[in-house]
Amino acid sequence: TKKNDTISLLVLIFIGTLLRIQIINRPISHDEGYTFINFIYPGLKTVITDYHLPNNHILYSIFANLSTHFFGNSPWAFRFPALLAGIFLIPVSYFAARQYFNRLAGLLLAGIVATFPVFLLYSSSARGYAQLALLSTLLWFFASILLKKKNLFSWLLFALSAAAGFY
Repeated sequence: TKKNDTISLLVLIFIGTLLRIQIINRPISHDEGYTFINFIYPGLKTVITDYHLPNNHILYSIFANLSTHFFGNSPWAFRFPALLAGIFLIPVSYFAARQYFNRLAGLLLAGIVATFPVFLLYSSSARGYAQLALLSTLLWFFASILLKKKNLFSWLLFALSAAAGFY
């Protein structure tokens, strides 16, 4: 039922959030450290204009720059945008899978996204992977809506998701 699905999804979001928070302060990896030192620390102008290596996931770096500006230079603050993207990916995965298949497929996918180690790692790493997964899944979700009913607002959301994913 709809009420049971809502409760199940909320439980999965809660579990997924707890699992991600448990590992958010692990030691910084080489890629994360390089991103911080060469792109985030120098400032927003460097984040936006320097792409000398593909290590700079620009949209993620913008969010990480803002996060460390507001919350300080700590691993959790640097990884906070990835954490949010990973948490939001859980319900978005549910809704996308439900659009294409059914509610049980949605709950299964949400459970996988909430608990599988690769999703936990990407949601707690200061890299753009969780954000890209979220934007890609949103793109599929909006595409399914557009297949059923074309409207300007859905096209706008589709286009924004695609553009943000490329950025």
